[in-house]
Amino acid sequence: MTALNGGKPIPSWVWHDLRRSYRTGLSTIGIEPHIAELCIAHRQRGLHKVYDQHKYDAEKRHAFAAWAQHVMNVVTPLPDKVVSLRKVT
Repeated sequence: MTALNGGKPIPSWVWHDLRRSYRTGLSTIGIEPHIAELCIAHRQRGLHKVYDQHKYDAEKRHAFAAWAQHVMNVVTPLPDKVVSLRKVT
């Protein structure tokens, strides 16, 4: 991470920060909270754990695919939206 930050250390950075960002991002793109929790491997609790035996595999696949598309939209600029600010000579 230090290398990606231009050689400067990132204070108090831990791998869990990525997990937190992913979970927050799932909410941002409209993934239901209980599906988002399952995507980060949190188990169902209480009566849900006892009575709801569905694995939610299709829903989790959808969430992972939606997140992948969201990330690609962030890191891949649309060519027709890029405007040159100055003429290169």
